[in-house]
Amino acid sequence: MKKVKIEDKIFIFIIILIILGGFLKPLIWAHDINYFENRGAYKIPQFQLSTFLDETYQNNFEKALSDQIPLSNAMKSFINTLQIISNSSYYKIMSLSNSNNYSSIHDNINLFKEYLVYKNTNLNYEIPLVESRISNINKTKEKFSEIDMYLYYIERDYDINFEINEKVGIYEYIKNNINPKIKSNELEIKNFDEYKNYFYKTDHHWNHKGAYEGYLQIANLMEIEDIIIPTNEVCLNNKFKGSKSYALGTLLDYNEKTCVYLFDLKNHVTMINNKVVKTYYNPEKFISNPNSQMTYGELYADDYGLVEFDYNQIQKKNLLIIGNSFDNHISELIAGDYNKTYVVDLRYYERDLGEKFNIEKFIKENNIEEILFIGDLGFYHEDEFNIEEGI
Repeated sequence: MKKVKIEDKIFIFIIILIILGGFLKPLIWAHDINYFENRGAYKIPQFQLSTFLDETYQNNFEKALSDQIPLSNAMKSFINTLQIISNSSYYKIMSLSNSNNYSSIHDNINLFKEYLVYKNTNLNYEIPLVESRISNINKTKEKFSEIDMYLYYIERDYDINFEINEKVGIYEYIKNNINPKIKSNELEIKNFDEYKNYFYKTDHHWNHKGAYEGYLQIANLMEIEDIIIPTNEVCLNNKFKGSKSYALGTLLDYNEKTCVYLFDLKNHVTMINNKVVKTYYNPEKFISNPNSQMTYGELYADDYGLVEFDYNQIQKKNLLIIGNSFDNHISELIAGDYNKTYVVDLRYYERDLGEKFNIEKFIKENNIEEILFIGDLGFYHEDEFNIEEGI
């Protein structure tokens, strides 16, 4: 029998390690973020007999493998690239269509005057979904009537038909049905020109101008006295890649140039999930590395279950902000007029802190005196943002 050479054995051993690595990776080096679909990445769930019997465990295990196994997203990108090229949408992107109509690119993503946008939603469709959040927020106000509460709604492409400049009216519906003791306001988008001034071309979040306008409106709503003014505006490279560009899921690059405001903030301590960190909003790392590609989360911080800003102004109040990734851009600014500010993202609180968010317990333990609810349509119609414990 012919003996296997030592070189062949080493080669076979390396191949086996690579294959095993592909399966071990989800268990050992799991990613927190799935940038391809702009959400938290699924991880291998902890085995429980109850979840195994109802098949929840199997479903989540399959999702984790899809998110974590190397090259899975690359394969999705390759398939989507073929699909986009086959229907010629790629050429619409590259020619930067200036049409006054929505041009379908992929799934629910459209091109409108150089911008990747979602088409507007329908109020009748949204009402049953928004009702749940309205009821949840109203119950919170009823339970904690002594706490001052504020609501801020961020209009975006979902909220307006750019072809005819007709608004859906979601904020108006919320305002008419929310507890009148909750003060509210919105970032209103009346037409496409306002939208493109306040939002990215390739991302669903507001840009630095939109976020700062939102901060000023929130400051007025909450009667914030110490308004923080930008010290400088710095424009970075053209390698900002937004969530919509990732959602296209192609190998074709669609990036954009982005700018940031710089601020001179008062000394404070920042904690993420109860651990002290050096910085939160940190565009300087991209200013010093001009060729780096960046995402919204990398520029303005990722989503975490709990972020705390301690400005140590004991004569001022403690604030709780409950929102989604839109507040990442401005929560540190709002916090400048408070003693301690706690920012909670209900999507990730249990994942990061190991327990469900109990608002009654949280208010008592942290002496919360004001609450701000903030977000776009996603925050106001998704049940995962409902407060379940403590009301």
